[in-house]
Amino acid sequence: MYVWFSTFPQNFPSAFTFTEIGFYAEKDVILHASEFSFTGMIAFNNTSANCNLSLNDCITALSPGEKELLLRESSVLSYKKGEMIIRQDFSASHLYLLESGLVTLNVFDDRRVSTVKLLTPQSFIGIMCSFAGRRLDFSATALQNSTIRLVEMDTFEQIIKTNGDFAYLFIRYISSLTNEMVHWIMRVKGRNVDGAIALILLEFSEIYQSTDFELPVTRKELASIIGYSKESVINTLSHFNKDNIIRINEKNVSILDSKRLTLISQAG
Repeated sequence: MYVWFSTFPQNFPSAFTFTEIGFYAEKDVILHASEFSFTGMIAFNNTSANCNLSLNDCITALSPGEKELLLRESSVLSYKKGEMIIRQDFSASHLYLLESGLVTLNVFDDRRVSTVKLLTPQSFIGIMCSFAGRRLDFSATALQNSTIRLVEMDTFEQIIKTNGDFAYLFIRYISSLTNEMVHWIMRVKGRNVDGAIALILLEFSEIYQSTDFELPVTRKELASIIGYSKESVINTLSHFNKDNIIRINEKNVSILDSKRLTLISQAG
């Protein structure tokens, strides 16, 4: 669901059509907010095709005034690749919505950093933990240049307390995300190194919507994500390259045999 401020752009996408209740593009809803003093766009979308309930479903339970309040009490920050967005034990005053870029969600425990999720645009960062207390039990790092919208938490909590329909849908939405994250951890961490790397490569291919892409991580960072050594990652990528499953040159990856890579991800 996209909310446009002030005016619509001149190159408004032709895929959108006007109806008597607003602008629609498939499941996304366009809302005109002419009272705002700034221009831009905030996107509320389904964070994953696997979610039973999308954030868009939650937003539809908000009144126009509540939507405007959330937008008015938000701001946008930009982070460079490798920059830490959230530090573990950071005091929570805002919700973090990833508008563009790619982010890892990490947990530090027993002197080890574990990646628990890769986050793509239109994802709330660590939303499952954000209401557990005023200190966040996770960290987040930008894998590439990223834009984050900060939504004022007190304002968000106020709406949850006063809008029961939204609160109910939001609880279901968080449950869906938690379920997805648990399954992601099980899928990645429960595989051997070949299966884990195959799975991550397929995930990057899905994120970039192409079989040709640039790895957004170093070999060391990839090792940290899947929980194996850097040497194991290098050896597996070399093995995949030699077997013509992928072609890799530094960070440039081409998936040559998606079927075999999928089989390895499933069997690993």
